[in-house]
Amino acid sequence: MKDKALIAQIAAFAEKAQRSFIGMQVSIEQELSTAGNTYDRHVSASARFGFMLTDFAIRFSGNKMMFMGEDDHYEIHGDAITELKDLENNRYELIEVLSERICRRSTIRFTSLTAIS
Repeated sequence: MKDKALIAQIAAFAEKAQRSFIGMQVSIEQELSTAGNTYDRHVSASARFGFMLTDFAIRFSGNKMMFMGEDDHYEIHGDAITELKDLENNRYELIEVLSERICRRSTIRFTSLTAIS
């Protein structure tokens, strides 16, 4: 069972994403590690991408948080989240433990489209 404080933190993040971040640019840096919660270049692979957030939803079947754009989307497995950090300035870090050895760290940043132009 997840820590009740973490559940409340995830719920607050989801509410804020739905209420405040639709229409903003979302930039995602993902690191996938094969050595647990260690993300150095020898045991992890990374990706960076971004898109305009057109919708945010929770899919209860599979418990996924879905960040959706017109042609792009990104999903985070809600049951696998072990940490959620507010890094300030609309930046968040989420850690998912997907198996004993596989972890994913997603750093998500929301910026207004006018700030990017």
